[in-house]
Amino acid sequence: MDPQNREERSEILDPDLVTSRFTSGWAFAVPASFKAAFDIRWDVRQEKLVTRKAWTQGKNYCFSQGDVLYDTQKAYEVWSEALKHLNTCIEVIDSIAAGPQSVGQVRFRASHPDESRIRIVCGKTYTCSQPGFVELLRTGYFEGKFHRDL
Repeated sequence: MDPQNREERSEILDPDLVTSRFTSGWAFAVPASFKAAFDIRWDVRQEKLVTRKAWTQGKNYCFSQGDVLYDTQKAYEVWSEALKHLNTCIEVIDSIAAGPQSVGQVRFRASHPDESRIRIVCGKTYTCSQPGFVELLRTGYFEGKFHRDL
């Protein structure tokens, strides 16, 4: 691999899904099982003459078809209880992973509970880059709208 085109990887994880079960301080409660989607991996690091292993993160995000994310950790518990707290559910419809030369793409649907909070009502479909999708998960905003209004 050409050293000038080497992928930048950081040991500063954002979000830290290695020591935390869910994202912390984000609009969406993303579980640690999404490490790979955030390009977080266990890597070999070489510094001078020392080789060690460490968790690192790049920018090759790869959220995939079928990924479902919620705006509350309670959504990952008993569903009838979760519906009382859930505001937005995001489902990835299809995607193209980001890579060294591409930001990738995510097409997703934002859905919300009905007024009785008995079921989820499918909402509109949106498209953005993989980094744009990460920003939605972080801030809760997409195209100037808060996730509850998508």
